[in-house]
Amino acid sequence: MKTCCVLIVATLCVDAAAGMSCTRRAAFSRAACAAASTCVPREAFAAQRGAEDAYAMQVFEDTVCSQRTMLGACKEVAGPRAVAPPATFSTLQATGEPESELVKRLLERSAVNAEANARLVKEKTVAAGLSGVYGPFAKAVPVMRADGNFEEISFARYDKLKDKGKIVRTATGLDAYAQGFDPDAPEPPPEKFLGLF
Repeated sequence: MKTCCVLIVATLCVDAAAGMSCTRRAAFSRAACAAASTCVPREAFAAQRGAEDAYAMQVFEDTVCSQRTMLGACKEVAGPRAVAPPATFSTLQATGEPESELVKRLLERSAVNAEANARLVKEKTVAAGLSGVYGPFAKAVPVMRADGNFEEISFARYDKLKDKGKIVRTATGLDAYAQGFDPDAPEPPPEKFLGLF
């Protein structure tokens, strides 16, 4: 700061000695320009330049310290490191092992149960997502058909079919039509009271 003040005073003295008319406004303006051009700290220039490039190549020494002192300084330097040749890999072929009887039975059982397992996974997935679609204020109820697809029915029809035992709950917690019930078949007409009405 002392050098800035000295420069400002020197600028004013030079202007006065040169015989230039120097009003207060002109003197202040010249002093401010001189201060701004000479008194900017180096940190400001570094901030204007910006940060260093994060991906710039960093040059390191190729030497290795082979022995250190008690405080960690390098006492003895070894020569440059030798570069190891790249490793080559060979692919190994799996040797065919004879299948045991247990493995054969398990594979057969998996093939037989593949459809039932796929249906079970589908039911559990759908059951986990139904609460997001059919909340407490829904106007319809989803009921699963025999083929695994779902049908929306009204609450009134749902209650009627549930009371008659035509809708049952599955092991996964879904409502499904009872086995042998056809939801597309027409409903029989209601019974008349005493056969008259």
